Amino acid sequence: VFLFNSKGELLQQKRSPTKRLYPDVWDSSVSGTVAEEEVEECVKREMEEEIGLDASCEKLFTYKSFSKENKEYVTLFLAKSDEEITPDGREMSTVRWISLDALRKDVEKHPEDYTPSFLEGIKTYFGKYCNN
Repeated sequence: VFLFNSKGELLQQKRSPTKRLYPDVWDSSVSGTVAEEEVEECVKREMEEEIGLDASCEKLFTYKSFSKENKEYVTLFLAKSDEEITPDGREMSTVRWISLDALRKDVEKHPEDYTPSFLEGIKTYFGKYCNN
């Protein structure tokens, strides 16, 4: 889920240092799936579990993200909210709201600071929804 506030800032989470894959790097505010669960159900449940938020989501697109550690098809959802979030400390060490301009610059300078699936998703999002 790409969660935006009314200022147009994107919420990101820095993954917990105890995560097996991609510890201590930035990712979208909600991620992950569970087998045998519909994607829409999973998104709603994960948003409540990871950031304590119940917000409606819009499905944007699906893309593939194949890295040496992980091969996955990712469905990106968009949500908007100014409600207070409650980050799950087991999943993330910190969160931040970041403007798309600042994010674009940081992704270009420091791609190693982001999960491969986030990089693929944000590049596709920029290409489809933002003026280049």
